[in-house]
Amino acid sequence: MLVNNDSLGFLLCSLQWFNIFPLIPQEINLHIRAPAHQPGGSNGITLSCDVASEGDEVTWKFSGEEIDEDNPFEMKKIGPNLLLKDVGTPMLGEYTCWSRGKSMSTYLLLQAEEEEEFDYFLTCRANSYNCTFSCTWNDTKYKLVRLGLGREGGDLCSWVSSTSDKQDGKLHFELHHSLSPYSEESTMLELTAEAIGNDTFLRRIKKFYLHDIIQPDSPQIVKCQELEHYLSVTVRPPCSWSSPDSFFPLEHQVEYRLRDDGQVKCSKPSQLPKKISSLRARSRDLLVQSRWSKWSEWANVKSTNY
Repeated sequence: MLVNNDSLGFLLCSLQWFNIFPLIPQEINLHIRAPAHQPGGSNGITLSCDVASEGDEVTWKFSGEEIDEDNPFEMKKIGPNLLLKDVGTPMLGEYTCWSRGKSMSTYLLLQAEEEEEFDYFLTCRANSYNCTFSCTWNDTKYKLVRLGLGREGGDLCSWVSSTSDKQDGKLHFELHHSLSPYSEESTMLELTAEAIGNDTFLRRIKKFYLHDIIQPDSPQIVKCQELEHYLSVTVRPPCSWSSPDSFFPLEHQVEYRLRDDGQVKCSKPSQLPKKISSLRARSRDLLVQSRWSKWSEWANVKSTNY
């Protein structure tokens, strides 16, 4: 199989529930032409074979088996090309044309997935207003996934493959954008996802503003000071957060455990009861009310100075 993250081709043709992908062997540099629609509105497509010279003998294979004139499907050679008529589920798979002992063109015919909730299997998060954010693909039934980022109504930027192999059944991506952190967003980001499974193809588009996916990293608890009637906790933004703090203010929340009965309560960092045994903190963007960060690790309070 020639499919991998590097050779995943552009979507060329969509016919009702079916899609065609060209697959390019890395050792061959080919010019790709879109499959042609058939006249009369029939559900058919033509796969082109990029032969070296006109008149070269061409052999087409379907899922590794040579296609002959007596094939059980509506497949017919027209010159060097292959006509697929009345495309149906049994015809899904890999098509390859051979000439002079070499694979010249390879396509995947896949069935388009029906609509489903996009947020279920793709989640994105930005830990600051800097130039990158991350996305996680949660659906394990797809073998190949790629993401492309652009601006709403604009051109799609280059495709991005996962930054690592599957971790706990998930794929992880890092994407770059050119938004200024100091300007108000006027245009939404447009994220395109394409995925290949077993004879299936999925393409979805997700639109959002960067501030919609902001979720800071866990903050730092740097000081716990005893005052006359209460404790005051100093919480600092995480190192990954945008600066200056005055332009990107964070709201902090502290969760603490009472020393006497072990009850867990929440409060603002400025006023905590004195008799606590441990505490932790989380943060969110104060201006856009972003998602809260994850809690920091529990820290023991052993004395008046933490």
